[in-house]
Amino acid sequence: MSQTRKDVERDYSEYKEAGRVWGQVPLERISKIKFPRPSQEVIDQFLALDDLATTVSDVLDSFGIKGAVAGSHLKQLHPKSTGVTK
Repeated sequence: MSQTRKDVERDYSEYKEAGRVWGQVPLERISKIKFPRPSQEVIDQFLALDDLATTVSDVLDSFGIKGAVAGSHLKQLHPKSTGVTK
């Protein structure tokens, strides 16, 4: 279901008041702000993957997206961080 301009402007105002908008994209270029979140079950399934970087790289390769950097070449920002956010 697409959002109306009024919905986008309302959501934008809500996010801006909460400090979640940094002004990098003009409001008129934004067509949607709120997105459905995955269930906890889906998040848990991703967290159960041993090597998420390789999995993501394989998916990108299957879509023909080239130029991805291998996870082995990337340094984690935090020892317990993953590519999955809750």
